[in-house]
Amino acid sequence: MGSAGSGTDLFEVYNARNNPTPLDAPALWRNSSRDCLESPSVPAVALFRKVVEEAEKP
Repeated sequence: MGSAGSGTDLFEVYNARNNPTPLDAPALWRNSSRDCLESPSVPAVALFRKVVEEAEKP
């Protein structure tokens, strides 16, 4: 199936807690790469989980 655009996907994470308009704030984390939202594995989500796990290590 063909698609329009650059072929680069964008995955962004925002803090919605106590913020009525979270998309107006800067993204907490973002990943822009080719096919990073490709299913079923969704590489951007896997990378985000890895970054969070690394940040939580003591």
